[in-house]
Order: sequence, then structure tokens, then C-alpha cells
Amino acid sequence: LDAAEQALASAGVDAKDSAKAGEKAAKAALKAKAEAEALEAKHEKVKEEFAALEKDALEVMKAYEAAQAAAKDKEAECKATAKELAALVGVIAKVREVEVDIGLQMEEYDAAIKDNRGKAKHWKQELATLNEVHALDLEEWGPLDSPKEDEGEQEGEESDGHGETTDPEAAE
Repeated sequence: LDAAEQALASAGVDAKDSAKAGEKAAKAALKAKAEAEALEAKHEKVKEEFAALEKDALEVMKAYEAAQAAAKDKEAECKATAKELAALVGVIAKVREVEVDIGLQMEEYDAAIKDNRGKAKHWKQELATLNEVHALDLEEWGPLDSPKEDEGEQEGEESDGHGETTDPEAAE
């Protein structure tokens, strides 16, 4: 009987222990179920975030491709502008050459003007001197084409229209 009592007591203890273990297992199962639901919710949230990131990445990729296309367009535009610039630089170089040539020509013209002014001054002085000499000659001899002298021309002499006579044979 002792053995049966002991077996019964042992079975009661085992039943209590099993009941406690069952309760513990039920609590653990509830806890695991709650954690699984929380993880499932977190997994859904991560999936939504991932989908949003994928969408944003797709938009970024499209923007990148558009930027690449715009960069190619701008590169072509820059090449065309560079060609225009090179042409304009050539034109500017030619204009500068012409400008230098014109400057040199202006210096030559300035020198010629200065020289011609000197010549004009010299010849004005010569003319003034000759006019003074002529005026003195007129005072001393009187006008050469006076009517009295025209009557005194000798035969064989011609008048030059200024009252002077010339010998035609001497002129040859």
C-alpha cells in the first residue's frame, strides 16, 4: 500500500507539475502567438517600407536617366557653342589683324600729312616770297602787258599772253 500511496502521491505531484507545465506552455504559446502577430505586423510594415523604397528608387532611376539624357543634350549644345566660339575667335583675330594694319596705315598717313603740311608751309613761304619779288618787280618795271609794249613788238616775235615776247626760233 505504501507503494501505491507513494505512486499516487507521485502521480498527484506529477499531475500538479504537468498542470503547471501546461499552464506555462499555454502562457508561452499565447506569448509566442502575440510575438508572431507582432512580427507579422512588423514584417508587413517592412514590406510596405520596402515597396515605398522600391518606388522611390524607380523614380530616382528615371530622374537619373533623364539627367543623363539632358547631359548628352547639353554636351552636344556645348560642342556646337564651342565651334561657334572658335569661329568667332578666328573672326576676332582677323579683325585685330586688320586693326593693326589700319593703325600702321594711319601712322603712315599721319607722317604723310605732317610731311605735306611741311611742304605746304614751305611752298606758301616760297609763294609769299615770289609775290613780294613780283610786287617789287611791278613797282620797278610796271605791268608787262601794257598796251604801249604790245605796239612795240617786233616782227617775228610772238607774245605769250603775259606781255612778254619770245623769239620762235630761240624757243625751238
